[in-house]
Amino acid sequence: MALTYSRFPYRLFLAGFLLSIPGIFHCSGQSGRYWTNAINEESSMLAGAVVGGGAGNSAIYFNPANIARAANSQFSLNTDLVNWDIYTITNALGEGLSLKKSTITFQPRFVSYLFTSKRADALKFQIAALSKEDYKLQLAEKSDQVFDILRSVPGEERYYGSFMINREYTDYWVGAGMSYGLMRGFSLGISMFGSAKSLRTQFLIDNTAHPLSDTVFGGPQPIPFYSATYYYYENIRFNNYQLIWKIGLGYKTDKIGLGINFTSPTVLLWADGKTFIRAMRQQNIMDPEETGFLPNKDISDSQYRSNVDANYKEPWSLAIGFTYRSVNDKHSFFSTMEYFHKIKTYNVLEAE
Repeated sequence: MALTYSRFPYRLFLAGFLLSIPGIFHCSGQSGRYWTNAINEESSMLAGAVVGGGAGNSAIYFNPANIARAANSQFSLNTDLVNWDIYTITNALGEGLSLKKSTITFQPRFVSYLFTSKRADALKFQIAALSKEDYKLQLAEKSDQVFDILRSVPGEERYYGSFMINREYTDYWVGAGMSYGLMRGFSLGISMFGSAKSLRTQFLIDNTAHPLSDTVFGGPQPIPFYSATYYYYENIRFNNYQLIWKIGLGYKTDKIGLGINFTSPTVLLWADGKTFIRAMRQQNIMDPEETGFLPNKDISDSQYRSNVDANYKEPWSLAIGFTYRSVNDKHSFFSTMEYFHKIKTYNVLEAE
């Protein structure tokens, strides 16, 4: 049985904009939600294309050089009005038996305080706390059908499949930044964040198939009753505490804005709450070529705390942004491109 887990998030803004940005959650540890991290109203409405300007108080996240463009002193609290996520789980209960689910969540996202240095008006500081990612998925389904699923036994069999997944992932950032306005419209900024990531996952597959009668007659010898079973259970928990730096350069005139922002890879400080439990059993499962049965297996293991290493990595990235306002100020153009460096496939958890 093939199982894939794909996640297609969509974000719905109550202001009337619908942005659909697909992403995939891979076992290698990438959440794939970089461009759905809308921090405040400006970045939400512009789909994150604010590296060159227009980010407002979220400049500390998108390009800290633009902190210098903000007002002298201000406090802000922003909420992401609605998150609408659509999940597709292919072959969750067997071949051709897929599941879909959508969730809508409301959550606070961003709070910050910005102030100007008393010694230099061109020097501004900002502290901020934000919810970079916060999602939950709870899904359970069962299937009870009668059809020909055991190729080694003639006739139909009863198939019972059970699937369950509970997944919670949060990533909260707290940080500070500063920006200095240089001559001729240039500005330079830097910010540093502490990140607290938390992952909780429970995953279960339990499939059983057996003939409808005690004995099956389909050849020279009767086939005695037997049951084909496959069971897999996984429980993963951990917290990661990491550091991230951002360095930005900005340029602004009355009509044009340019920005460059470099985001460092995550640096792991420590991890706690580590739990890794896995169990797998299979019995009377025929191989794909239908030449014989696979070996029966019954495997289970559990590791905790110091016996588990956990590191949920994020890559370094480089973003370039451009903004333009028309001569009559009736139209504005915002554009951002960002390169995310490749991370080689790795194990988020490694147990001894």
